[in-house]
Amino acid sequence: LPDPEKFTGSTYKFDTWLPSIKAKLRVDSPIIGDEIAQFYYIYLNLDSSVQSIVLL
Repeated sequence: LPDPEKFTGSTYKFDTWLPSIKAKLRVDSPIIGDEIAQFYYIYLNLDSSVQSIVLL
């Protein structure tokens, strides 16, 4: 599957971003790696403004 668009924090885009990122992990998890690698994959698909909130 293609990489999903980065999540920018807009609530109206979350409803489409979440299923996209879940599908990506379901289909490509063997390629992405273990749970830690999957966390960082999701983290890197967040805009920097959202990344700063996640790691608080």
